[in-house]
Amino acid sequence: MFMQNPKENYLPGNIYTSPFKGHQLAIKPPRESVGAIQPDAGIGQAWQNKYATDVAQLMAPARVVTTGFKTIPNA
Repeated sequence: MFMQNPKENYLPGNIYTSPFKGHQLAIKPPRESVGAIQPDAGIGQAWQNKYATDVAQLMAPARVVTTGFKTIPNA
């Protein structure tokens, strides 16, 4: 759905040796998905000024991705 390269393994596993590595795993799917939603880096960088003053703008795409992750197992 959001993966740009289906051969790339975004989630190699879910057991890690430290909380930091576990956190990195937890934030990777939303980050990859947001990048897939807006693949143009120039547009993404232009929006960074808005994110700096309005965090809701940054969180909105991640909220859409989260809804998708919640919906898939219930389908």
